[in-house]
Amino acid sequence: MVAVEIFRALLRLNAERVQQRVGLEKLQAQLQAMKLRFREAEQAQLGWNGLRKFTVAKKITECEDICAFYLKPHDGRPLSAFKPGQYLTF
Repeated sequence: MVAVEIFRALLRLNAERVQQRVGLEKLQAQLQAMKLRFREAEQAQLGWNGLRKFTVAKKITECEDICAFYLKPHDGRPLSAFKPGQYLTF
């Protein structure tokens, strides 16, 4: 009788631990999603609409017909993160 009660108690404890682990994993997934949304919102704030002045920080000749121009913002504010495929052709 006592052994059965102890076994049931152990089963309950195990089930509670599993529920806690699942709850913790769910909470961690929600935290990761919130971090991602925060980063996206932060990047959106670094962007801008309309015109913005830039100055040429440096010019590098890549080959005979191609030059690379490195621009920096005139106002000194930071830029949003670079995404592949973002470039200007002149």
